[in-house]
Amino acid sequence: QTAAELIAEARATARRGDGDRADSLLKQAEQGLPGEALMLRGNIAMHVRKDVEGGMALFRASIAADATRWDSHYFLGRALADQERWDEATASFAASAELDPTKLTVLLDLGKAQAASGGFEDAAATMLRAAALDVHSSQALLLLAQTAVQRRELEAA
Repeated sequence: QTAAELIAEARATARRGDGDRADSLLKQAEQGLPGEALMLRGNIAMHVRKDVEGGMALFRASIAADATRWDSHYFLGRALADQERWDEATASFAASAELDPTKLTVLLDLGKAQAASGGFEDAAATMLRAAALDVHSSQALLLLAQTAVQRRELEAA
């Protein structure tokens, strides 16, 4: 089987709930498509096994194997944000947004991380970029308003 076929089978296997088999298939796929296989293994570690550190290590390995994968940077950022490691999460989300600036979710998470780390001007600029991507979505504008409120509260304290 090719790496792409192994990955397709691993995705189907994971959807059926067999994380161990999916991980085994992805290990075999690492030879041909290491970035994608490692990123998917990171998701299995994070979401099936609840192994945060192992998942982050696999996301980092995926980035080392293929730094152009926006999704590996994004998933690492999500893991870091879940731990409130805002500066690191911001850097991961920013790398993801640079690789694919059309992903609304990436921009929203980047803006949240920027605001959480005190980068309110950067967060506002990111939320405006997100709003421009999807003019029918209120998410970015709502987050922009929340960021402005957070900033005022911090300045008043």
